[in-house]
Amino acid sequence: MAPLRIDLRGRRGARRAVEAAAGVSTRVDGALLVVEDTMTAPRAAARVRRCTLPCSAAVTGIADLQRSPEDNARSFERTLLRLRVEHPGGPAECCVRQHVPLAIAADLEPGTKLAVLTAVEDPMLAVADWATVAREAGIGLDWIKSARQYAWPDREEWPASEAIEVRDGRRHRRRLAQHREQWSPVVGRITAAHSRHTLTDRREVWTLVLALDGGHEVTVKERTPLLAIARLERLQSTQTPIAVLVSPDGGAVVDWEATLKDAPASA
Repeated sequence: MAPLRIDLRGRRGARRAVEAAAGVSTRVDGALLVVEDTMTAPRAAARVRRCTLPCSAAVTGIADLQRSPEDNARSFERTLLRLRVEHPGGPAECCVRQHVPLAIAADLEPGTKLAVLTAVEDPMLAVADWATVAREAGIGLDWIKSARQYAWPDREEWPASEAIEVRDGRRHRRRLAQHREQWSPVVGRITAAHSRHTLTDRREVWTLVLALDGGHEVTVKERTPLLAIARLERLQSTQTPIAVLVSPDGGAVVDWEATLKDAPASA
């Protein structure tokens, strides 16, 4: 088997360049928002400013989202976090859309405990508090602070309880459903992975070399969810099984939702 190899070089520099072009701050200073939020996203900014009460919360569901449909220089990844917030008035369920730092995404799964800030009078309004998470974990984090990241979706948009979901556009969901129905499921393992950090349909494209059960090896180019990108090094180094779908003519795709479901962050 080829030696393990992964290329994560340049991700932090590229991310900072993107964020600088977007006019958003990545300083770990505890602030939730940047100055221009009042003009660019006034409603979200006003709601975030109501979140002043520190609480703990448990992640009960996750949905990995595509990047925003804005131009690439101003886009960034966002995730839906379904939370059970330990509010002083009693536990409450809520859901928030926000950016998740890559280092946190690597360990994010249902059951993960997070520090959050919630509204005193409204426990269904909450945001993850990355400054406190970083301080408690003793790690440095960069994170997006633009209010454009935030939304609090209606319950029908929440991730399923205890689930990790990959939310793609209709075309990709339809194609995956067809592949699941018509192609054969095979177990694979990543032996090499690299990316040039280009985007296709608002997801980063990775080239993966997969060793399939039976000794066959395939190379695929995959639009890869943020949660999978965060875990690629671990998935590779631990040889964690990857859910692969193989066509009759030998084509292959990764079923990321099934992979993330069966390969938790603690693997």
